[in-house]
Amino acid sequence: EARRMRVRWHYTGSAAPPTQGTFVAIYRREANMTSDDKIASEYLCGAHYDAQINSGRCALTGSVSLLRPPLEAGDYKVVLVRYMPPNPLGQWGYGALIADADTIAAYTVLPVDVCLPSVRRRVFNRTSPLSQLAV
Repeated sequence: EARRMRVRWHYTGSAAPPTQGTFVAIYRREANMTSDDKIASEYLCGAHYDAQINSGRCALTGSVSLLRPPLEAGDYKVVLVRYMPPNPLGQWGYGALIADADTIAAYTVLPVDVCLPSVRRRVFNRTSPLSQLAV
């Protein structure tokens, strides 16, 4: 059964929000290219870039609801895939590589037959934000 995952953001100070055209996507943990198969994705503030609207940026604060389909057992990550607007040479688009810094969440789907409390605890400790940020 498909479920929804909410991704929220709030930028303060000199941190600029992502450009229009940026999206969040679910990938298998081993994916390292933005062209790898996305499991699900959602644009933060629209699929098209327009420098005339908010200087081409998303709002400082917002959220999107990502439809997460049923997944096979395995490791997954949620990635911020940033759109790069046209530069003076006319180059634009998405970076080819998924940077570690753009992985905003990680989680594991366990097979039903190994869903013991000790296994769940070990997986939780490995994928918790505290352990991810400590790396």
